[in-house]
Amino acid sequence: MDDYRPYMKKRKALPWLSIIKTWIHKPRVVEYSRYNKYLPGRIKEFLLVDNLIIRRKRLEALASLLVSHDMKKINEEFYELIAQDKLPSDNNPYEVDWSKYDSLAPREEAVN
Repeated sequence: MDDYRPYMKKRKALPWLSIIKTWIHKPRVVEYSRYNKYLPGRIKEFLLVDNLIIRRKRLEALASLLVSHDMKKINEEFYELIAQDKLPSDNNPYEVDWSKYDSLAPREEAVN
């Protein structure tokens, strides 16, 4: 996860946490950022979801993980982190609690 700096003639580690925090404020720029090509494959696909609300939530979750993990470790343990719900998945993207929704509908009592 290094970026080559031609003017320095060496590689320098990318400051992923600050990059992700910038993307949180403007989630649409993830696709066009010069750092996009340095994202690991799993994380890149995870972040490039079309829904910007979901993308922002995923960026926030990734930023919180970057406090205690590096990008390489997150990529290696990606599926475990999703399974533990440390990264939001697509299971319920709008976070609708269907039981509350169903409770609003009038119920007809069965007459016997």
